[in-house]
Amino acid sequence: MATKNKKTKVKKVAKKIVKKVAKKVAKKVVKKVATKEPSPSVILKKVASVSDSNKTLQKEIKSMSKIFGENQKVLISMKSMIDALTSTLEHIQKQSKQINIIEEDTQKLYAGLNQVRTQSNLVDKIKNQTTKLQEEISELQKS
Repeated sequence: MATKNKKTKVKKVAKKIVKKVAKKVAKKVVKKVATKEPSPSVILKKVASVSDSNKTLQKEIKSMSKIFGENQKVLISMKSMIDALTSTLEHIQKQSKQINIIEEDTQKLYAGLNQVRTQSNLVDKIKNQTTKLQEEISELQKS
């Protein structure tokens, strides 16, 4: 009887173990079933979706390339305008220096002209004095 009880207990334990293993296997089978390969129609839909996305990206890349090309042209024209402005500014600076030199020369000329005027007045006074002296000398010689 003791051996029968042991046998039944062993059977019960074996059944429990079998049930646990069966549950684990069933879970794995369910997981494997859940991860089975998709159907061809699903694959075709995904491929079509990827293809459409690819075409859209290609269009966007083309439009962006055009925009970049246009931007590059604008940048080149801006560079040429900046170069033109730079050379114009350099020319203006040279002209400004020349104008400053001309102004200095003009001021020197006016200063010289003023000296000539004052000397001209002196010359006139000396001439008048010389004339008076000559007249006085000639009067003295006559007398």
